[in-house]
Amino acid sequence: MCPNQFQVINLDSLKNIQSIPSDGDPDFQFVFESEATALAIFKIEDRGEFLLCYDEFAFCVDGLGKRVRPDFMIRWEGRPVRVVFKPPYVIGFDQEFVEIRHVETGELVQVIQAEHVRCLNPSHESASVSMDGMGIYGVAMASNGIYQSVFRLMPLF
Repeated sequence: MCPNQFQVINLDSLKNIQSIPSDGDPDFQFVFESEATALAIFKIEDRGEFLLCYDEFAFCVDGLGKRVRPDFMIRWEGRPVRVVFKPPYVIGFDQEFVEIRHVETGELVQVIQAEHVRCLNPSHESASVSMDGMGIYGVAMASNGIYQSVFRLMPLF
C-alpha cells in the first residue's frame, strides 16, 4: 500500500507490475483529488473482484485494476483506521464506532458506538478473516472511562 494507491508486486522479481488505481485513469480521478489514505485490498471470491478500501470510501476493481460497478461506492460514516473483511461484510473500525457494511450493496448494516475503539484482529488488522476460531475482536473504553472492554463481533446470520 502507498498513501493513495496499491502496488502489485511480482514476488519472483520483486518488481512493481501495476499501480492500482492507475494515475492517468479518469475513472479514478476522485481518489487522487481526495485526501483518502489506502487501508486494505480484499478479494471478493464470488465476483472475481477486489475491494479497495480507503479511510473515506471503498470501491471495486477487476483483476486488471479497472473499475467495475461504477455505481457502487461505500462512503464511510466515520474515518476508519482499520478494515476487516468477513464475507459478505466489510467492517470499518473508526475511533468512535464500528461500521458494518454489506460488500455487495454497500448498505450500512450496523453501527456499534463506543469510545477509543480499536481492532484486535489476531491475524492481521487489515485482513480477510474467518469467524471460526478466533473471530474478529475489538477493544473500546468502558462506560466508566477507567477500564477497557474487549468485544467479539458475532455473525449476523
